[in-house]
Amino acid sequence: MKLRQVCEKYSIEETVYTENKQLLKLVSYWLSENLKIIVEPLRDTIKKLGKKVSTLEQTMTTLKKQSSTSSSKRESADKKGGTVFVTHYRNCVLFHRDTYQIRSILKSHKFSWKPEEKGWVRQKPVQLGKIFEEIKQNFPLVEFQESEQDGDLL
Repeated sequence: MKLRQVCEKYSIEETVYTENKQLLKLVSYWLSENLKIIVEPLRDTIKKLGKKVSTLEQTMTTLKKQSSTSSSKRESADKKGGTVFVTHYRNCVLFHRDTYQIRSILKSHKFSWKPEEKGWVRQKPVQLGKIFEEIKQNFPLVEFQESEQDGDLL
């Protein structure tokens, strides 16, 4: 905005502008230099923030790629078959080996993960027919290998 327009906007007589041109010019230069002093550090800060945003965007892109890769691996693992071993003990049943894709079904039937056995365990009585049926319904390619063990596991 020009000084003449400022005078008009704030109802200042134009003579103030015309009679003090040199002083106003000096004040204008002074303000301009002071603004440079204020703005330069802000420009540096904006540049640094821009670099950080760029780094964050790259990180997000990388994470999205990794996430989609791992989810597609997991989906393909869910669709694949495999053999689940079912071992009958006197006091419990153990599902072990290839159980990753059926873990949610086992959890829903109150099986718990037993790290030392690397499998899912539940005390008897267990309605295995119902569990096998549910697994086959959701994962038709899964096969079962059953065996008997003497003794107690739990």
